[in-house]
Amino acid sequence: MKSEPHTFTLPPDLGAQIGRDTLARLVCQAAGACVARRASELPCDGPTGPASGWGLLGLLTYCYARGVLSSRAITEIVEADPAARSFCGDAIPQRDDVACFRRAHRDLIQECLKQVYEAAWQAMVDQAAPGTVPDGRGENQQRPSQNSPYDPDDLLRQINQRISQAAQMDCWSRDW
Repeated sequence: MKSEPHTFTLPPDLGAQIGRDTLARLVCQAAGACVARRASELPCDGPTGPASGWGLLGLLTYCYARGVLSSRAITEIVEADPAARSFCGDAIPQRDDVACFRRAHRDLIQECLKQVYEAAWQAMVDQAAPGTVPDGRGENQQRPSQNSPYDPDDLLRQINQRISQAAQMDCWSRDW
């Protein structure tokens, strides 16, 4: 008997749910895997310095998972959050660098975010009470079977929504 996929709502801040250090570790793993598969698509040097492709991919993935969406907010969080800063070191990206990278590498950011949410979801399933699965809001819902996954199409839709919100926020900030 095949189970229906569960609804998994992206949490507003995955870092608050699983911890910022855990989130940063998952992002490092996902970004590393994405870069290894698609290294030729990323700049090896850019406006934010050497290895800016990996650093910006990690930074944007981390921030979007935390619900930090606008380029301005991302550049500000680098100052305040050591985990965010770990992705770019001393080379703090400018707002235009962040927006440009997002436009040029949206599918790569999407792939990286998907890996992060899948890994986080699996970790939450492993810690959930028997017979339940996480719903992304810090609550659990009944699980009809042990093998019932979340809906991957819905996950991608939500990730795309989040990235689109980031682009919208940048457009709005330029209008003011």
